[in-house]
Amino acid sequence: MLLETGELRRIVMTLKKVAQLRKSRSLARTSLPKAKSPQKPMTCVITRNADVFRNRCKAVGVKVSESQMQKLLGSKHVVSQFEDDKALVKCGSESIWVPDSEVLIKLGAPRKAATPSKSSTSTSDALKPLKRAPESPRSSKSTKTLEDKIGSLERDLVIAEKQKEIYRNELATLKARSGKIQPSKAASNEKNSIALISKAEFEQKVNSFPRSVSKMMIVPCNDANGMEKVHLFVYLDSEAKPALSFEMVHPDAKTVQDLACTIALKRLQEHPVFRKHFT
Repeated sequence: MLLETGELRRIVMTLKKVAQLRKSRSLARTSLPKAKSPQKPMTCVITRNADVFRNRCKAVGVKVSESQMQKLLGSKHVVSQFEDDKALVKCGSESIWVPDSEVLIKLGAPRKAATPSKSSTSTSDALKPLKRAPESPRSSKSTKTLEDKIGSLERDLVIAEKQKEIYRNELATLKARSGKIQPSKAASNEKNSIALISKAEFEQKVNSFPRSVSKMMIVPCNDANGMEKVHLFVYLDSEAKPALSFEMVHPDAKTVQDLACTIALKRLQEHPVFRKHFT
C-alpha cells in the first residue's frame, strides 16, 4: 500500500537532513581551502517542495521570484558552479543562483568539497603543508544510497498526489450523479401525490353552482372490515337524481370524507357540463 502524502514528505525531509549531516561531517574533516574554480558538471534535480525551496532561499540569501520558482520546481539541470551552499542553474534564458543543500537532488556521486582550515597565529603553522583527510568509501556509499532513497520517495510522493487528485475527481463525479438522481425521485413522488380538499371547501363549491337544487350529502355507512365508510351524493341539475354518487373507505373518519370530496371534485372537473364551474 502507498504511504500517505504527508508521511512521504516527512520521510523525504528526514532523509535529506541525514544526508546533509553526513556531508557536513565529511567536509569538516578536510583542511584544504574551498576551491573557487568551476567543478565537474553534475546532473541535479530541484525538489518539488515549494516550502523547502522558499525557506532555503531565505537561509542562504537568494532571491527567486514565484514565477521562476514554479518553473524550477522538479526541473533537471546540469550544474558546474557551486559556491557557499548555492548552485548556478538555467531558468529560461537567464542563469540564477538557487540553494544547494535540501533543494538540489544530485544524481550520481555526491559532490566533494573542502572547507577552509582554521587560521594559525604562528608563522611555522602557516608554512606547514595542508593535507586532505581521506574520505571513507563506506560514508560515500551510504550517502549515495540515501540520495537514491530520497529520489525514490519523491517519485512515490508524485504518484500519491496524482492518485489523490484522481480520487478527488471520482468523488466529485459521484456526488454530482447522486445530486441529479435525488431531485428526479422527489419530482416523481410529488407527481404521484394528491392534495386533499376539505369537506367544507367542496361543499362551498357545490352550493355556489348556479342551480337552486345544488347540494352535497355525505352519509356514513357500516363496513364489514371495520373501516370508516361513507357514501357521497352530489346534486347539481336535478333533485331527483344525483349528478355524482359513490362510496369511499378509509381507516380515518375525517380523511375518508376529504378523500371522497377530492375524488368528486376531480371527476366534476373532467365532466363536459360541470368542468367550467369546478375548475
